[in-house]
Amino acid sequence: MPISDFPIPIPFAKYMETAENLNLFSTKEMEKKYQEYRNSIDLKDGFKSGNVFDDYLKDRIKDVDGFAAIKMPDGKKTLGDIISIESDKTTAIKNAVNKALAVDEKTKQARNNFKADLATANKLIKKDPPVANLSALGGYLQDRKAAVKTAVEAQHKLEIEKLEVLINDTAFKNNLRAATGEKTDSAIKKITDEALTTLKNSQKAELEKIEKTITDEVTNLHKSAQEQRDRIPYLGTMYDHPMSQAMRAEIDRVALLNKKEDSGLQVEVNVSPTGKTILKGVDVKHLQFLQTITGRHIRNNNGVMEMQLPPFYDIGYYYGRHDNISYDLTSLAAGMRACGYTKITMTVTHYNADTAQEMGRKAYEACLRAGFDHTDAANITINVNGEDVKLKELFKNDPARKQAAEEAAIQAKSEREKYIDDSYTPNDIKIFKDKVFAERQNGISLEKSEVEAGEVPRLA
Repeated sequence: MPISDFPIPIPFAKYMETAENLNLFSTKEMEKKYQEYRNSIDLKDGFKSGNVFDDYLKDRIKDVDGFAAIKMPDGKKTLGDIISIESDKTTAIKNAVNKALAVDEKTKQARNNFKADLATANKLIKKDPPVANLSALGGYLQDRKAAVKTAVEAQHKLEIEKLEVLINDTAFKNNLRAATGEKTDSAIKKITDEALTTLKNSQKAELEKIEKTITDEVTNLHKSAQEQRDRIPYLGTMYDHPMSQAMRAEIDRVALLNKKEDSGLQVEVNVSPTGKTILKGVDVKHLQFLQTITGRHIRNNNGVMEMQLPPFYDIGYYYGRHDNISYDLTSLAAGMRACGYTKITMTVTHYNADTAQEMGRKAYEACLRAGFDHTDAANITINVNGEDVKLKELFKNDPARKQAAEEAAIQAKSEREKYIDDSYTPNDIKIFKDKVFAERQNGISLEKSEVEAGEVPRLA
Protein backbone atom coordinates (compact mmCIF):
# COMPACT_ATOMS: atom_id res chain seq x y z
CA MET A 1 0.00 0.00 0.00
CA PRO A 2 2.42 2.70 -1.18
CA ILE A 3 2.05 6.38 -0.35
CA SER A 4 4.62 8.34 -2.24
CA ASP A 5 6.63 11.45 -1.86
CA PHE A 6 5.34 13.69 0.84
CA PRO A 7 7.37 16.70 -0.27
CA ILE A 8 8.30 18.81 2.75
CA PRO A 9 11.50 17.78 4.60
CA ILE A 10 10.55 19.46 7.89
CA PRO A 11 8.78 18.27 11.05
CA PHE A 12 5.36 19.35 9.85
CA ALA A 13 3.32 17.94 12.77
CA LYS A 14 3.91 21.02 14.94
CA TYR A 15 2.03 23.13 12.44
CA MET A 16 -1.14 21.05 12.75
CA GLU A 17 -3.72 22.43 15.13
CA THR A 18 -6.40 19.76 15.05
CA ALA A 19 -7.23 16.24 13.92
CA GLU A 20 -10.88 16.52 14.92
CA ASN A 21 -12.19 14.90 11.74
CA LEU A 22 -10.58 11.63 12.80
CA ASN A 23 -13.66 11.33 15.01
CA LEU A 24 -15.41 10.07 11.88
CA PHE A 25 -13.43 6.84 12.40
CA SER A 26 -14.06 6.61 16.15
CA THR A 27 -15.88 3.59 17.50
CA LYS A 28 -18.87 5.70 18.51
CA GLU A 29 -19.29 7.38 15.11
CA MET A 30 -18.73 4.16 13.18
CA GLU A 31 -21.40 2.45 15.29
CA LYS A 32 -23.81 5.30 14.50
CA LYS A 33 -23.12 4.84 10.80
CA TYR A 34 -23.55 1.08 11.11
CA GLN A 35 -26.96 1.56 12.71
CA GLU A 36 -27.92 4.05 10.00
CA TYR A 37 -27.06 1.56 7.25
CA ARG A 38 -27.72 -1.70 9.09
CA ASN A 39 -30.30 -2.80 6.50
CA SER A 40 -27.36 -3.06 4.10
CA ILE A 41 -26.22 -6.18 5.97
CA ASP A 42 -25.42 -8.83 3.42
CA LEU A 43 -25.08 -12.51 4.34
CA LYS A 44 -25.73 -13.83 0.86
CA ASP A 45 -24.40 -17.30 1.68
CA GLY A 46 -26.61 -17.76 4.75
CA PHE A 47 -26.10 -20.84 6.90
CA LYS A 48 -23.85 -23.43 5.28
CA SER A 49 -24.19 -26.32 7.72
CA GLY A 50 -27.63 -27.45 6.59
CA ASN A 51 -26.25 -30.81 5.45
CA VAL A 52 -24.58 -31.71 8.74
CA PHE A 53 -27.43 -34.05 9.73
CA ASP A 54 -27.50 -35.71 6.32
CA ASP A 55 -23.73 -36.16 6.45
CA TYR A 56 -24.09 -37.86 9.82
CA LEU A 57 -26.78 -40.23 8.52
CA LYS A 58 -24.66 -41.05 5.49
CA ASP A 59 -21.39 -41.66 7.33
CA ARG A 60 -22.61 -43.41 10.48
CA ILE A 61 -22.30 -47.17 11.03
CA LYS A 62 -25.64 -48.19 9.63
CA ASP A 63 -25.21 -51.91 8.91
CA VAL A 64 -22.96 -54.90 9.42
CA ASP A 65 -20.43 -53.53 6.94
CA GLY A 66 -19.40 -51.04 9.63
CA PHE A 67 -17.84 -53.94 11.52
CA ALA A 68 -16.15 -55.56 8.52
CA ALA A 69 -12.62 -54.76 9.77
CA ILE A 70 -13.02 -56.75 13.03
CA LYS A 71 -10.50 -59.59 13.01
CA MET A 72 -11.41 -63.12 13.91
CA PRO A 73 -9.70 -64.61 16.98
CA ASP A 74 -7.23 -66.50 14.76
CA GLY A 75 -6.14 -63.19 13.22
CA LYS A 76 -6.40 -64.53 9.67
CA LYS A 77 -9.85 -63.45 8.57
CA THR A 78 -12.10 -60.46 9.24
CA LEU A 79 -15.79 -60.33 9.96
CA GLY A 80 -16.17 -58.82 6.49
CA ASP A 81 -14.67 -61.96 4.98
CA ILE A 82 -17.13 -64.12 6.90
CA ILE A 83 -20.20 -62.02 6.10
CA SER A 84 -19.36 -61.87 2.39
CA ILE A 85 -20.07 -65.61 2.16
CA GLU A 86 -23.74 -66.03 1.33
CA SER A 87 -25.64 -68.38 3.67
CA ASP A 88 -28.75 -68.47 5.80
CA LYS A 89 -26.60 -67.73 8.86
CA THR A 90 -24.82 -64.69 7.41
CA THR A 91 -28.09 -63.34 6.03
CA ALA A 92 -29.65 -63.65 9.48
CA ILE A 93 -26.67 -61.84 11.03
CA LYS A 94 -26.87 -59.01 8.50
CA ASN A 95 -30.60 -58.54 8.95
CA ALA A 96 -30.37 -58.57 12.74
CA VAL A 97 -27.52 -56.01 12.86
CA ASN A 98 -29.15 -53.78 10.26
CA LYS A 99 -32.38 -53.78 12.26
CA ALA A 100 -30.57 -52.88 15.46
CA LEU A 101 -28.88 -49.92 13.77
CA ALA A 102 -31.94 -48.65 11.90
CA VAL A 103 -32.64 -44.90 12.08
CA ASP A 104 -35.41 -44.17 14.55
CA GLU A 105 -38.47 -42.23 13.36
CA LYS A 106 -37.76 -39.48 15.90
CA THR A 107 -34.28 -39.09 14.42
CA LYS A 108 -35.75 -38.79 10.93
CA GLN A 109 -38.13 -36.09 12.13
CA ALA A 110 -35.29 -34.24 13.85
CA ARG A 111 -33.35 -34.34 10.58
CA ASN A 112 -36.35 -32.98 8.67
CA ASN A 113 -36.85 -30.20 11.20
CA PHE A 114 -33.19 -29.17 11.11
CA LYS A 115 -33.12 -29.07 7.31
CA ALA A 116 -36.34 -27.11 7.14
CA ASP A 117 -35.27 -24.72 9.91
CA LEU A 118 -32.02 -23.78 8.19
CA ALA A 119 -33.60 -23.54 4.74
CA THR A 120 -36.26 -21.22 6.16
CA ALA A 121 -33.71 -19.24 8.17
CA ASN A 122 -31.64 -18.69 5.03
CA LYS A 123 -34.63 -17.25 3.21
CA LEU A 124 -35.33 -14.88 6.08
CA ILE A 125 -31.67 -13.83 6.18
CA LYS A 126 -31.66 -13.09 2.45
CA LYS A 127 -34.79 -10.95 2.54
CA ASP A 128 -34.30 -7.24 1.88
CA PRO A 129 -33.98 -6.05 4.59
CA PRO A 130 -33.01 -9.28 6.37
CA VAL A 131 -35.47 -10.59 8.95
CA ALA A 132 -32.76 -11.22 11.50
CA ASN A 133 -30.46 -9.56 13.97
CA LEU A 134 -27.04 -10.32 12.52
CA SER A 135 -25.44 -10.77 15.92
CA ALA A 136 -28.14 -13.25 16.98
CA LEU A 137 -27.54 -15.71 14.13
CA GLY A 138 -24.65 -17.44 15.87
CA GLY A 139 -26.83 -17.94 18.92
CA TYR A 140 -29.63 -19.32 16.78
CA LEU A 141 -27.27 -21.83 15.18
CA GLN A 142 -25.98 -22.85 18.61
CA ASP A 143 -29.59 -23.51 19.58
CA ARG A 144 -30.10 -25.68 16.49
CA LYS A 145 -26.83 -27.49 17.21
CA ALA A 146 -28.10 -28.41 20.65
CA ALA A 147 -31.24 -29.89 19.07
CA VAL A 148 -29.16 -31.89 16.58
CA LYS A 149 -26.87 -33.24 19.29
CA THR A 150 -29.82 -34.22 21.47
CA ALA A 151 -31.38 -36.15 18.58
CA VAL A 152 -28.12 -37.86 17.60
CA GLU A 153 -27.32 -38.79 21.19
CA ALA A 154 -30.78 -40.35 21.53
CA GLN A 155 -30.17 -42.32 18.32
CA HIS A 156 -26.79 -43.46 19.64
CA LYS A 157 -28.32 -44.60 22.90
CA LEU A 158 -30.89 -46.67 21.02
CA GLU A 159 -28.21 -48.26 18.85
CA ILE A 160 -26.09 -49.27 21.84
CA GLU A 161 -29.09 -50.67 23.71
CA LYS A 162 -30.30 -52.66 20.72
CA LEU A 163 -26.82 -53.99 19.88
CA GLU A 164 -26.27 -55.05 23.48
CA VAL A 165 -29.56 -56.95 23.45
CA LEU A 166 -28.66 -58.53 20.11
CA ILE A 167 -25.18 -59.75 21.05
CA ASN A 168 -26.66 -61.47 24.10
CA ASP A 169 -29.40 -63.11 22.08
CA THR A 170 -28.92 -66.91 21.91
CA ALA A 171 -30.11 -67.28 18.31
CA PHE A 172 -27.76 -64.48 17.14
CA LYS A 173 -24.78 -66.02 18.95
CA ASN A 174 -25.53 -69.41 17.44
CA ASN A 175 -25.65 -67.90 13.95
CA LEU A 176 -22.34 -66.13 14.63
CA ARG A 177 -20.76 -69.40 15.80
CA ALA A 178 -21.94 -71.21 12.69
CA ALA A 179 -20.81 -68.48 10.32
CA THR A 180 -17.39 -67.94 11.90
CA GLY A 181 -16.63 -71.50 12.96
CA GLU A 182 -15.78 -70.22 16.44
CA LYS A 183 -17.12 -72.61 19.09
CA THR A 184 -16.16 -71.07 22.41
CA ASP A 185 -18.12 -68.41 24.23
CA SER A 186 -14.94 -66.41 24.80
CA ALA A 187 -14.23 -66.23 21.07
CA ILE A 188 -17.75 -65.03 20.27
CA LYS A 189 -17.59 -62.51 23.14
CA LYS A 190 -14.33 -61.14 21.76
CA ILE A 191 -16.03 -60.49 18.40
CA THR A 192 -19.15 -58.90 19.88
CA ASP A 193 -17.20 -56.80 22.40
CA GLU A 194 -15.10 -55.39 19.57
CA ALA A 195 -18.26 -54.63 17.60
CA LEU A 196 -19.64 -52.69 20.55
CA THR A 197 -16.37 -50.78 20.98
CA THR A 198 -16.27 -50.02 17.26
CA LEU A 199 -19.79 -48.60 17.40
CA LYS A 200 -19.05 -46.45 20.48
CA ASN A 201 -15.87 -45.06 18.91
CA SER A 202 -17.73 -44.26 15.70
CA GLN A 203 -20.50 -42.50 17.59
CA LYS A 204 -17.97 -40.39 19.49
CA ALA A 205 -16.36 -39.33 16.20
CA GLU A 206 -19.76 -38.56 14.69
CA LEU A 207 -20.68 -36.21 17.53
CA GLU A 208 -17.27 -34.53 17.38
CA LYS A 209 -17.71 -33.90 13.65
CA ILE A 210 -21.16 -32.36 14.18
CA GLU A 211 -19.78 -30.21 17.00
CA LYS A 212 -16.84 -29.02 14.91
CA THR A 213 -18.87 -28.34 11.75
CA ILE A 214 -21.44 -26.17 13.50
CA THR A 215 -19.01 -24.53 15.92
CA ASP A 216 -16.78 -23.57 12.98
CA GLU A 217 -19.76 -21.98 11.27
CA VAL A 218 -20.70 -20.08 14.43
CA THR A 219 -17.13 -18.75 14.49
CA ASN A 220 -17.42 -17.77 10.84
CA LEU A 221 -20.75 -16.04 11.54
CA HIS A 222 -19.08 -13.97 14.25
CA LYS A 223 -16.32 -13.16 11.78
CA SER A 224 -18.90 -12.19 9.14
CA ALA A 225 -20.65 -9.98 11.67
CA GLN A 226 -17.36 -8.19 12.35
CA GLU A 227 -16.68 -7.86 8.62
CA GLN A 228 -20.10 -6.26 8.15
CA ARG A 229 -19.30 -3.89 11.00
CA ASP A 230 -16.08 -2.93 9.19
CA ARG A 231 -17.61 -2.71 5.71
CA ILE A 232 -20.91 -0.94 6.31
CA PRO A 233 -19.83 2.05 8.47
CA TYR A 234 -16.77 2.66 6.30
CA LEU A 235 -18.83 2.71 3.11
CA GLY A 236 -21.58 4.72 4.82
CA THR A 237 -19.07 7.29 6.06
CA MET A 238 -17.50 7.71 2.64
CA TYR A 239 -20.88 7.65 0.88
CA ASP A 240 -22.17 10.56 2.96
CA HIS A 241 -18.98 12.62 3.17
CA PRO A 242 -19.02 15.81 1.07
CA MET A 243 -15.38 15.35 0.02
CA SER A 244 -15.87 11.87 -1.45
CA GLN A 245 -18.71 12.34 -3.93
CA ALA A 246 -16.80 10.61 -6.72
CA MET A 247 -16.58 7.52 -4.49
CA ARG A 248 -20.31 7.89 -3.79
CA ALA A 249 -20.95 7.65 -7.54
CA GLU A 250 -18.71 4.57 -7.73
CA ILE A 251 -20.64 2.93 -4.87
CA ASP A 252 -23.89 3.72 -6.71
CA ARG A 253 -22.49 2.10 -9.84
CA VAL A 254 -21.53 -1.13 -8.07
CA ALA A 255 -24.78 -1.23 -6.07
CA LEU A 256 -26.82 -0.82 -9.26
CA LEU A 257 -24.90 -3.61 -10.97
CA ASN A 258 -25.53 -5.88 -8.00
CA LYS A 259 -29.24 -5.14 -8.00
CA LYS A 260 -29.49 -5.83 -11.72
CA GLU A 261 -27.67 -9.14 -11.29
CA ASP A 262 -29.93 -10.11 -8.40
CA SER A 263 -33.24 -9.26 -10.04
CA GLY A 264 -32.55 -9.28 -13.76
CA LEU A 265 -34.52 -6.01 -13.92
CA GLN A 266 -33.65 -2.36 -14.44
CA VAL A 267 -33.90 -0.80 -10.98
CA GLU A 268 -32.95 2.44 -9.31
CA VAL A 269 -30.64 2.76 -6.35
CA ASN A 270 -32.65 4.24 -3.52
CA VAL A 271 -33.24 4.34 0.19
CA SER A 272 -35.73 1.94 1.76
CA PRO A 273 -38.42 3.44 4.03
CA THR A 274 -37.18 1.10 6.78
CA GLY A 275 -33.54 2.11 6.52
CA LYS A 276 -30.68 2.66 4.11
CA THR A 277 -29.98 -0.39 2.00
CA ILE A 278 -27.81 1.17 -0.71
CA LEU A 279 -24.65 -0.59 0.52
CA LYS A 280 -26.06 -4.13 0.37
CA GLY A 281 -23.79 -6.30 -1.73
CA VAL A 282 -21.20 -3.57 -2.24
CA ASP A 283 -17.78 -5.14 -1.71
CA VAL A 284 -15.03 -2.57 -1.20
CA LYS A 285 -12.69 -4.83 -3.19
CA HIS A 286 -14.91 -4.33 -6.25
CA LEU A 287 -14.72 -0.54 -6.22
CA GLN A 288 -12.35 0.68 -8.92
CA PHE A 289 -11.20 3.55 -6.72
CA LEU A 290 -11.79 5.00 -3.29
CA GLN A 291 -11.43 8.44 -1.77
CA THR A 292 -10.26 9.82 1.53
CA ILE A 293 -12.17 12.29 3.68
CA THR A 294 -10.02 15.07 2.17
CA GLY A 295 -11.14 13.98 -1.30
CA ARG A 296 -7.86 12.34 -2.30
CA HIS A 297 -8.25 9.46 -4.75
CA ILE A 298 -7.04 5.95 -3.90
CA ARG A 299 -6.32 3.43 -6.64
CA ASN A 300 -7.71 0.03 -5.72
CA ASN A 301 -6.22 -2.97 -7.46
CA ASN A 302 -6.38 -6.57 -6.19
CA GLY A 303 -5.60 -5.87 -2.55
CA VAL A 304 -3.13 -3.05 -3.27
CA MET A 305 -4.23 0.52 -2.62
CA GLU A 306 -2.14 3.49 -3.67
CA MET A 307 -2.51 7.23 -3.27
CA GLN A 308 -0.29 10.16 -4.17
CA LEU A 309 -0.04 13.07 -1.75
CA PRO A 310 -0.22 16.58 -3.22
CA PRO A 311 2.82 18.59 -4.35
CA PHE A 312 4.77 20.71 -1.89
CA TYR A 313 3.15 23.98 -2.94
CA ASP A 314 -0.29 22.84 -1.70
CA ILE A 315 -0.03 25.03 1.39
CA GLY A 316 -3.63 24.48 2.40
CA TYR A 317 -3.06 20.72 2.60
CA TYR A 318 0.20 20.77 4.53
CA TYR A 319 -0.14 23.92 6.61
CA GLY A 320 -3.90 24.15 7.19
CA ARG A 321 -5.39 23.70 10.63
CA HIS A 322 -6.32 20.05 9.95
CA ASP A 323 -3.99 17.05 10.04
CA ASN A 324 -4.76 16.03 6.48
CA ILE A 325 -1.97 13.47 6.42
CA SER A 326 -3.57 11.49 9.25
CA TYR A 327 -6.99 11.90 7.65
CA ASP A 328 -5.77 10.37 4.40
CA LEU A 329 -3.72 7.60 5.96
CA THR A 330 -6.62 6.60 8.22
CA SER A 331 -9.04 6.65 5.29
CA LEU A 332 -6.66 4.40 3.40
CA ALA A 333 -6.22 1.94 6.27
CA ALA A 334 -9.97 1.89 6.95
CA GLY A 335 -10.55 1.02 3.29
CA MET A 336 -8.26 -1.98 3.61
CA ARG A 337 -9.97 -3.06 6.81
CA ALA A 338 -13.37 -2.75 5.13
CA CYS A 339 -12.15 -5.19 2.47
CA GLY A 340 -11.98 -7.83 5.19
CA TYR A 341 -8.21 -7.87 5.56
CA THR A 342 -6.75 -8.55 9.00
CA LYS A 343 -3.14 -7.89 7.98
CA ILE A 344 -1.77 -4.75 6.36
CA THR A 345 1.53 -3.50 4.97
CA MET A 346 1.70 0.29 4.75
CA THR A 347 4.51 1.58 2.56
CA VAL A 348 5.65 5.21 2.62
CA THR A 349 8.40 6.76 0.53
CA HIS A 350 10.20 10.10 0.64
CA TYR A 351 13.66 11.34 -0.23
CA ASN A 352 14.04 12.91 3.22
CA ALA A 353 14.62 10.21 5.85
CA ASP A 354 13.15 12.16 8.77
CA THR A 355 9.99 12.99 6.87
CA ALA A 356 9.66 9.36 5.77
CA GLN A 357 10.02 8.19 9.38
CA GLU A 358 7.28 10.57 10.56
CA MET A 359 5.06 9.32 7.75
CA GLY A 360 5.74 5.79 8.99
CA ARG A 361 4.68 6.70 12.51
CA LYS A 362 1.47 8.28 11.25
CA ALA A 363 0.86 5.21 9.08
CA TYR A 364 1.11 2.93 12.12
CA GLU A 365 -1.29 5.12 14.08
CA ALA A 366 -3.70 5.05 11.13
CA CYS A 367 -3.64 1.24 11.03
CA LEU A 368 -4.47 1.09 14.73
CA ARG A 369 -7.24 3.64 14.28
CA ALA A 370 -8.73 1.53 11.47
CA GLY A 371 -8.96 -1.51 13.74
CA PHE A 372 -5.97 -3.64 12.79
CA ASP A 373 -4.85 -5.72 15.76
CA HIS A 374 -1.35 -4.80 16.91
CA THR A 375 -1.14 -7.54 19.54
CA ASP A 376 0.13 -9.85 16.78
CA ALA A 377 3.14 -8.13 15.27
CA ALA A 378 2.52 -9.88 11.93
CA ASN A 379 -0.72 -7.94 11.43
CA ILE A 380 0.83 -4.52 10.81
CA THR A 381 3.96 -3.96 8.76
CA ILE A 382 5.33 -0.46 8.19
CA ASN A 383 7.71 -0.10 5.26
CA VAL A 384 9.72 3.12 5.02
CA ASN A 385 11.63 3.82 1.82
CA GLY A 386 11.66 0.16 0.81
CA GLU A 387 12.57 -1.37 4.17
CA ASP A 388 10.34 -2.90 6.83
CA VAL A 389 11.01 -1.03 10.06
CA LYS A 390 10.77 -2.25 13.62
CA LEU A 391 8.20 -0.26 15.56
CA LYS A 392 10.52 0.14 18.53
CA GLU A 393 13.06 1.77 16.24
CA LEU A 394 10.40 3.87 14.49
CA PHE A 395 9.22 5.34 17.80
CA LYS A 396 12.58 5.33 19.60
CA ASN A 397 12.47 9.09 20.21
CA ASP A 398 8.86 9.06 21.41
CA PRO A 399 7.87 5.64 22.84
CA ALA A 400 5.02 7.27 24.78
CA ARG A 401 3.38 8.16 21.46
CA LYS A 402 3.37 4.51 20.40
CA GLN A 403 2.07 3.41 23.79
CA ALA A 404 -0.74 5.98 23.70
CA ALA A 405 -1.80 4.89 20.23
CA GLU A 406 -1.84 1.22 21.22
CA GLU A 407 -3.76 1.90 24.43
CA ALA A 408 -6.34 3.83 22.42
CA ALA A 409 -6.59 0.89 20.00
CA ILE A 410 -7.19 -1.55 22.87
CA GLN A 411 -9.90 0.73 24.25
CA ALA A 412 -11.52 1.03 20.82
CA LYS A 413 -11.52 -2.74 20.39
CA SER A 414 -13.19 -3.16 23.76
CA GLU A 415 -15.85 -0.62 22.75
CA ARG A 416 -16.47 -2.40 19.44
CA GLU A 417 -16.88 -5.73 21.21
CA LYS A 418 -19.29 -4.16 23.68
CA TYR A 419 -21.40 -2.78 20.85
CA ILE A 420 -21.59 -6.28 19.37
CA ASP A 421 -22.39 -7.87 22.75
CA ASP A 422 -25.06 -5.25 23.46
CA SER A 423 -26.56 -5.52 19.97
CA TYR A 424 -28.68 -8.53 20.83
CA THR A 425 -30.17 -10.42 23.75
CA PRO A 426 -31.25 -14.05 24.15
CA ASN A 427 -34.73 -12.76 23.36
CA ASP A 428 -33.53 -11.84 19.84
CA ILE A 429 -32.63 -15.49 19.30
CA LYS A 430 -36.09 -16.51 20.46
CA ILE A 431 -37.71 -13.93 18.18
CA PHE A 432 -35.84 -15.24 15.16
CA LYS A 433 -36.57 -18.83 16.14
CA ASP A 434 -40.28 -18.00 16.38
CA LYS A 435 -40.20 -16.32 12.97
CA VAL A 436 -38.63 -19.42 11.43
CA PHE A 437 -41.29 -21.60 13.05
CA ALA A 438 -44.11 -19.31 11.86
CA GLU A 439 -42.77 -19.32 8.30
CA ARG A 440 -42.60 -23.09 8.32
CA GLN A 441 -46.10 -23.44 9.69
CA ASN A 442 -47.41 -21.14 7.01
CA GLY A 443 -45.51 -23.00 4.33
CA ILE A 444 -44.24 -19.70 2.98
CA SER A 445 -40.57 -20.48 3.12
CA LEU A 446 -40.45 -23.77 1.27
CA GLU A 447 -40.90 -23.96 -2.46
CA LYS A 448 -43.07 -26.77 -3.75
CA SER A 449 -40.24 -28.04 -5.94
CA GLU A 450 -37.93 -28.35 -2.91
CA VAL A 451 -40.47 -30.44 -1.05
CA GLU A 452 -41.23 -32.64 -4.02
CA ALA A 453 -37.52 -33.22 -4.52
CA GLY A 454 -37.37 -34.46 -0.94
CA GLU A 455 -34.61 -31.99 -0.07
CA VAL A 456 -36.50 -30.03 2.55
CA PRO A 457 -39.62 -31.88 3.76
CA ARG A 458 -42.58 -29.93 5.03
CA LEU A 459 -43.80 -30.50 8.54
CA ALA A 460 -46.19 -33.37 8.80
